[in-house]
Amino acid sequence: RNMPFRGGFEAFGIVMEGYGNLVTGCRVVAPSYRGGSGGGCTGISVVGNETVVMGNAVVLNATLADPFYTIGLSVYGSRCAASGNTFSRCRYGFSADSTGRPLPARNTTVGNNIFSAQKVCFLLRAGKEHEFSGWQLVGNVFDATDTGATWVELFEYNTNWMTSSNLMNGFAFVGNRFSGTPATNNLYFNHYLWHSFTANTFSTNVGVFVGLAGQPWNTNTLVGTGNFVNNVPDDSWLGGAPKVYRALLTQAGTNHPTVVVLENSLGWVPNWLRGAAGVYSAVGPANSVPINKTFCRFQNSQWVTSFFLHANADPDRLQLYTGGADGSMLNAAVELLVYP
Repeated sequence: RNMPFRGGFEAFGIVMEGYGNLVTGCRVVAPSYRGGSGGGCTGISVVGNETVVMGNAVVLNATLADPFYTIGLSVYGSRCAASGNTFSRCRYGFSADSTGRPLPARNTTVGNNIFSAQKVCFLLRAGKEHEFSGWQLVGNVFDATDTGATWVELFEYNTNWMTSSNLMNGFAFVGNRFSGTPATNNLYFNHYLWHSFTANTFSTNVGVFVGLAGQPWNTNTLVGTGNFVNNVPDDSWLGGAPKVYRALLTQAGTNHPTVVVLENSLGWVPNWLRGAAGVYSAVGPANSVPINKTFCRFQNSQWVTSFFLHANADPDRLQLYTGGADGSMLNAAVELLVYP
């Protein structure tokens, strides 16, 4: 279906209301935007529960000058499924926006789709007394086609979180590919609880915005395992695994310690230096070992009196003391775990 549209109103390619519908094998095309403001278009709109959207192609020919509502797939409902679709040239690839009325949206599966978008690939907004929970996003491609775009936004529209009464939790992102050159904060979680990312691939480093200080959801963590950034495993950005440093230190005479690095994902290399007899330290970049997020452990084959983090009021200094005597470290094991 071709959809001519102008500013001042919205156009829909396909609208499915009610329960138990199937949308499959359709091609929805919108011509280039023709100017104006306040309007937009939606390729496929699902209003209701237990609807399947499968094997469709939506091309909206959006530009960055288009109005807000230029959406490939819009879903309002529970237990829906979208599989094997392509949504291209959109401002918003996928949107579930319930800011207008309370509406539960539970247990929806979005798998093996392509969402190509200039603004947000996957957008979910809640107003007041809405519930989004238990969604599964598996094997999709989220392609950010503009440098200001985000891959995922889970957004609390009502800024008064004490009265919004929204539930937005339990999203699982598994085996998706996040491509393109998105914005720095390419995952935007204004309101989130217990979301997980597993075995996804990202085209660039992940930047996560996680809400405002003092709001209750800001104290929760995302869980990430087995993800890849440019094919390099990296879980630490999602709050799951810490950055790890493990090394063996040996020191003799007045020499600096020699170091055998067993593992290092800190993003910098501690350079251990002798400052005085029995005093050895390494200084990292700014905020590299935050005191409230760093676990340190020392195990020596000989005798060490103490191992300090943030010694001498330096917030990024690691320091070892060996009782005022040199030559007390022989393959001494040092371990650091730095949590996001």
